[in-house]
Amino acid sequence: MGRRLIPWKLLVDPPRTGAANMEIDETLLSWAETTSEPITWLRFYSWSKPTISLGKHQKPESAVDLEVCRGEGVEIVWRPTGGRAVLHDCELTYSVVSNDGRFFPPLSIDRTYLRISQALKAGLRHLGAPANLAIQPHRQGLPFASGGAPCFATASRHEVLCRGRKLVGSAQRRLKRSFLQHGSVPIRLDWGLMSRLFRLETAQLRTRMIDLEQALSREVTHQQVIESLTRGFLESFHVSLERADPRLESTRSAVR
Repeated sequence: MGRRLIPWKLLVDPPRTGAANMEIDETLLSWAETTSEPITWLRFYSWSKPTISLGKHQKPESAVDLEVCRGEGVEIVWRPTGGRAVLHDCELTYSVVSNDGRFFPPLSIDRTYLRISQALKAGLRHLGAPANLAIQPHRQGLPFASGGAPCFATASRHEVLCRGRKLVGSAQRRLKRSFLQHGSVPIRLDWGLMSRLFRLETAQLRTRMIDLEQALSREVTHQQVIESLTRGFLESFHVSLERADPRLESTRSAVR
């Protein structure tokens, strides 16, 4: 008889507001920090309207064009993680929340990034995207407004690239016993909106970023991306997944 696989919790959410999405990630992190049991959550979610998420220390006025945000109806929220501004629109967002040192060595931010990025790469390759990982931090020479460099303009060590351009942007927050890492997997980028929001030329953005449909040269659905990424995590971590209730109320109850 084979060895029993360690179970993770899988949460696949419907589209939610930026505030609700960040609340769920923070709730899961708080629970993982305080429970005595080893636990890992793998969550996939999307956004009910175009939303800018800012790193927890960013100032909105220096990160994006606030007038464009108001005119386009783009919501602004702060992430519990650091990093730079990200436009969430036609994309899938993943989050991993864990206190389990069997998979994620305590205090090792670099090792955690690497293991999660390897799973993302494996899942994207199952989808057909020729993904690879950045070896060293790669800073791009775009003329940013003060403090306004978007997340996807730079690739940190271990982040996921495709044809030399950034495909997945991630950020992490680590507490004493647990961590949250979440990231954006763009399915179809709105280049015009990004250009206006970040005050950059579309041609400049296109040299630094890529979306899944461009990487694959075909359309792809959220469900297809979820299935492929889930497969990548299962293969990379050799775990089982227990499906959790997608309703926010159930999530709050489950993590108390």
